[in-house]
Amino acid sequence: MAVTCQELLQIFAAQKMKLCAGGSGLGHAVRWFHAIESVEDTEFLQPDEIVFFTGVSIGDDDAAFRALLHGILMHHGAGIVVNLGKYIHGISEAACAFAEAEALPLFVLPWSVRLGGVTQALGTRILSERAKEKNIRGLIKKCLFSSPRSEEHTSE
Repeated sequence: MAVTCQELLQIFAAQKMKLCAGGSGLGHAVRWFHAIESVEDTEFLQPDEIVFFTGVSIGDDDAAFRALLHGILMHHGAGIVVNLGKYIHGISEAACAFAEAEALPLFVLPWSVRLGGVTQALGTRILSERAKEKNIRGLIKKCLFSSPRSEEHTSE
């Protein structure tokens, strides 16, 4: 089973990750993660990737941030994690309203949390879940398609 945005929130609650908006999208699958630092970079986003964003390119430019959210939505991203503090100091009500209306989970993490550790832990979790899925599929395939043992019958 794929990691979901809900699990992401649970995994990183100790790092003070908080959901700002888009709670109805917490069931979105997170297949991988992508660090994006400009609105134009959303074209490289794959479906079901969670975006990690520091805001270095836009700072507190709310219109640019909302354009970023729109780009994530258009490329079927799972959601966004914003590293608040150095470049982005807060999320506007308009951005939250957009994320909420579109069921796009919008998370924040304090600047003191190192994104490298977060992405490493998330990547490890995703790969572990993929391995479990592969093992389960293999077991099911083996059960469904293996031939039954032929029993030897001896006659007396």
